[in-house]
Amino acid sequence: MFINKLEIKRFGKLTDRTVKLTKGINIIFGCNEAGKTTLQWFIRGMLYGLKNTRQLKSGVLPPLRKFESWSGGQYGGAIEYTLDDGSTYRVERDFKKGTVYLFDSNFKDVTCSFGTGRDKMPLFA
Repeated sequence: MFINKLEIKRFGKLTDRTVKLTKGINIIFGCNEAGKTTLQWFIRGMLYGLKNTRQLKSGVLPPLRKFESWSGGQYGGAIEYTLDDGSTYRVERDFKKGTVYLFDSNFKDVTCSFGTGRDKMPLFA
């Protein structure tokens, strides 16, 4: 699998960002607190969702609450990726609404062609 593009609407401190990746190794670098780990969590969340468990006694928020947009607006974005067989997909998620949609390269909604997990979300990744 190869990730082509990340479109971040709002996710933690990241707002209205598009990251285009090239085939091969991509290096994301920046100063401390620049958003590198937040970007990593965005990719993970787009593919697998984010858990909304209870806040730990230590005060650590669950991922779904930890990365909620700091500035309001749509909490989510999109990720485009290509599989080894050449098929391309686009995943759009809104973490606040709890919605996820998967589109093929022809922009056809193929969300329903995947089974669902216990959380009622499609199992595509």
